[in-house]
Amino acid sequence: MPVSYILTSLIYRDLDDGDHNNALILAERLFALNNDNDYYRFVYAKCLYQLKDYSAVYTLLNCSTSVPNLNLFAKSCLELGLLVRSSAKQHQYWKDGVKALKAALSLDEPTDKIHWRDELSSISVRQHIPSKASMYNLLGDLYAKLDHIRGAATSYWSCLKLNPFKLTAYTKLCDIAPDIPNFEKAKLPKDIFVDFDLDTTDLSTSANTPMMPSFSAFADNLTFNVNVEPLETQNNKIEILKVQKEYSPITLNDLRQFAGAISNMYEDKESLFVHDIERYDIEDLKTKSLASIIDDVEQAEKKRAFENKHGLYKKPTEQTDTQKLNAALSKVNAESSTKIPRKRTIAELVPPRVTRSENVKRSKANPTEVTAEDIQSYFTPIMPNIGSSSSDVSNNKNDDGMSKLMVESMNQVIKLLRIIANGYLYQSFYHPRRAALELQQLDDNQYGSPRILSIIGKALHDSTDFKNAKLFFKHAFAVAPWFFDYAPVYSTCLWYLQQDKELDIVAYCIKDNPCHQYESNIVAGNWSKCSKDTEKEALEWFKKAVSVKPTDNYGYYLLGHEYLLLGDNLNALRNFANSLRLNKRSSISWFGVATTQMAMGDYTKAKAMLLEAIRLQPKHHIMLRTMAEILIEEHQYEEALNYIQESLNLRWNSATEELREKVERMISG
Repeated sequence: MPVSYILTSLIYRDLDDGDHNNALILAERLFALNNDNDYYRFVYAKCLYQLKDYSAVYTLLNCSTSVPNLNLFAKSCLELGLLVRSSAKQHQYWKDGVKALKAALSLDEPTDKIHWRDELSSISVRQHIPSKASMYNLLGDLYAKLDHIRGAATSYWSCLKLNPFKLTAYTKLCDIAPDIPNFEKAKLPKDIFVDFDLDTTDLSTSANTPMMPSFSAFADNLTFNVNVEPLETQNNKIEILKVQKEYSPITLNDLRQFAGAISNMYEDKESLFVHDIERYDIEDLKTKSLASIIDDVEQAEKKRAFENKHGLYKKPTEQTDTQKLNAALSKVNAESSTKIPRKRTIAELVPPRVTRSENVKRSKANPTEVTAEDIQSYFTPIMPNIGSSSSDVSNNKNDDGMSKLMVESMNQVIKLLRIIANGYLYQSFYHPRRAALELQQLDDNQYGSPRILSIIGKALHDSTDFKNAKLFFKHAFAVAPWFFDYAPVYSTCLWYLQQDKELDIVAYCIKDNPCHQYESNIVAGNWSKCSKDTEKEALEWFKKAVSVKPTDNYGYYLLGHEYLLLGDNLNALRNFANSLRLNKRSSISWFGVATTQMAMGDYTKAKAMLLEAIRLQPKHHIMLRTMAEILIEEHQYEEALNYIQESLNLRWNSATEELREKVERMISG
């Protein structure tokens, strides 16, 4: 009987339904049929992964050699590295993931060639082997976590070369772009998201793509023992004690006779793979800089401990009770609940644009020779009738028309991704207007979606144009008040602008959201600073944020900023260092380190850190002005004046103007 097929079908049905616990129970039964079967092991591990038991997946798939298992093992390595606090353990997990993926990519399957009919049939056919493009995308993520920027960039490029629909590979490539030498000479979106050509696009079905797992329908079946002999209690007790004492091997027959189960210990096998890591020079320089910052923190801690021991240092005041924090937030302005934006359509809420054109190009109608039935059959697996020969099966009665329609439709999607990729690229390089103008090409339905509006808002925020950034974030939140991915940045904009009423609404909407506690705590911190004008309370909210999600650098940056405002330079430096540990390409974190060291009187180190911040974000007028202040301390007035003028060219500011006049007097007099 095909028990294995029945179980597998039921498991995947439960996974599609989201009934993961029941799927796991059935997967355990499938795995019990034959625990040497790689596919059974994969299905079992997939259920565990859906339940976020990454450690179980890691243990179950360790040293497995099939492509699906190696890929899932690498995914569990990525997640485990994010969960542990030890840097050594993090790197070990991520290295294990890299080794597994490199082994999978070296095997014959999957191939480099993409049969697009297989990809487009995924709406109705389950794919049992991960695509090579997806594995390269995952490999890039692991390399990025290891700060192996060369490996990450190469992996993302390989992913996009195979499958240009992998937009996330390009957005992540943009995130690490500042540390990629000569990135401006690399391929731009117009070179990657290229239209498909009907003559060269393979729309066939791969002959060796399995529509179902390749295991025998009759190989592994269930048997039942109907005659179970009673046990002799006294002998059973003696045997259990003997086994526990001597650790002697146990057979299944022994286990059937024992009341309890005793598991065998196993030794970890040696790794099957060899791995080498190459690094750019700039990564080594950043690592040295970060090590220097951490060393400064450790030395300052020793000094503080000595002063505290001898009564020379005053201990900080006690922390705010977190229960009081929650109680305070629950008393957000009662009017906020009546101002919560309801879900609106794009027709009701027109998204903000830099320019608006009425000449919107519409997609051409479907060719009349292709019917709706033809389109639906194209995305359905070809299943010949029983008794018919393979020659009786036709792919489609209108092959030419369908092929043309499919390529045109694929190109529509490619054009959409190309526009978004360009917008994200400009946002990553701090060109907010270019990002906005690029995304202007989208129609209102696409342009008015929360992620697109937030990309523009983030670009404006990074350029310190908080007023206009708020406009885009506000519309994104009004259209989709459940979309909180950019809520921390949005709330920071509102704090800078002192928009307490709008911040009340955002805080009220997110405060009880169990799926966004990290974002909720950051919003609450900015709310307390804006509404209650207290830095200490904001500090506690940001502490809660990093405790909820210690893998995001922005929370540590905000925490460092609060400590800096409170005059606790040591804790500020520590948290900025934690932020850089998670993201060495965070310009604001390098800037935070620089301003902290300026507060500590070490202008030499501050200058080195600020140069890195400006290299990453050369159009930040505040950073440029701060560099001028450092140069003034070093009596380099001419160079300081150049930085001041560059800052004023970006944005006029009265404080910067006064500094320019001061430096000019120093030079002339």
